[in-house]
Amino acid sequence: MLHHQKADDGNGKLERGLARHFTVPDGDFGRWHYLTQLNQARAVATGIEHWRSHWPVCAGTVVWQLNDCWPVTSWAAIDGDGREKPLYHELRRLYADRLLTVRAEGDGLAVAAVNQSAGEWRGTLRLRRMSVDGTVIGEAGAVLDASGRTVGVVGVPAELVPAGPGEFLVADADGGVRALHFPAPDREIPYPRPEFEVALVPEGSR
Repeated sequence: MLHHQKADDGNGKLERGLARHFTVPDGDFGRWHYLTQLNQARAVATGIEHWRSHWPVCAGTVVWQLNDCWPVTSWAAIDGDGREKPLYHELRRLYADRLLTVRAEGDGLAVAAVNQSAGEWRGTLRLRRMSVDGTVIGEAGAVLDASGRTVGVVGVPAELVPAGPGEFLVADADGGVRALHFPAPDREIPYPRPEFEVALVPEGSR
């Protein structure tokens, strides 16, 4: 892997990029490996959501790259052994005909409803300000209205804007389309300790 790392200070850039968002695990390569892939998915999502929300100023994006042909650290969504990274699955949501994303608008927030389908996208937008422990702090409904091949923008009421790292915003539209907005990086969010564990095992191995 190091032999194939051709970027100048490539691993150092990975470390610094990761440290801005997550607590870097010391001596735990498995966790570091997972978090760098999650960081990759978040980075690509941030760009694609931003650009798509500004249609038609930006009318398309190109993903680099789909897959790799050798073991290497890269932006590929599928590694050299054919394993799908988190980015691979995130791309399905990012390039769906209908996408919700939360963006800064003036001194507040707005939800952009990106509709690249030919038909109208109309319905109710459900907005919830929540605590990381699952408590709903505030809630409101708004009209979602985006004609075909347009972007509809809905302002978020000031009382629903998350205050501090212990809160976040959830925006839901019909059809299971959802956007989340966290005002702080993961390393600052006081996530509650999980009350259960989940393991993925091959069928028939138990």
